[in-house]
Amino acid sequence: SAGGCPVLLTEIESTNLITYSEEIETPIKWETVDLATVTNSIISPDGTLNGTKIIRNAASSSSGWIRQRPTVVVGENYVVSIFGKIGNKSILNITYYDGTSGDRFFNYNLSTQEISGNGLSNATYVDSGIEYYGNGWYRCFAVVNAQNTSPQVQISVGVNRTNSQGDFIYLWGAQVEAQPAVTSYIKSNTGSPTTREADLVNGA
Repeated sequence: SAGGCPVLLTEIESTNLITYSEEIETPIKWETVDLATVTNSIISPDGTLNGTKIIRNAASSSSGWIRQRPTVVVGENYVVSIFGKIGNKSILNITYYDGTSGDRFFNYNLSTQEISGNGLSNATYVDSGIEYYGNGWYRCFAVVNAQNTSPQVQISVGVNRTNSQGDFIYLWGAQVEAQPAVTSYIKSNTGSPTTREADLVNGA
């Protein structure tokens, strides 16, 4: 209560549409294009050795990324979020591709906490942000309005997914939820979306 009138911090129900939020592993649990994953590479925000290293493993000029394809509802807002930590590069890229209005790039500088990208001025853009969680980890999020029922959520390293062979950063805790704003992290490692029930207060 901080000396004042006590309050209860409660949360609404939300579902993480990412099917493997911590097991960020290619090529079965996450699809990949020219990016490799090394699991259990670093201590994650939950204090265990389950953070993933994503590294560009090819010298191709095409962009490299890992991705999942959540099912969404056209016209609703969705929050894409993931925890990132600096590797030999400091730019974490989230790309939301819906096949209708094209790529929406969100570039998070984990060194300066600046956000850039062409998604910031597009009609499907709603909001974005970056929050520090300690031990070098930042939670990066973007809110978009869905224009297609089967988008791609792509995660990469480098501005607008442009990276060179050997570039890497660390990831943990991916989430996509149908909400107007980001909520707390929901672990989802079952191969299916996972729902957190709403907090219920009785007799308050």
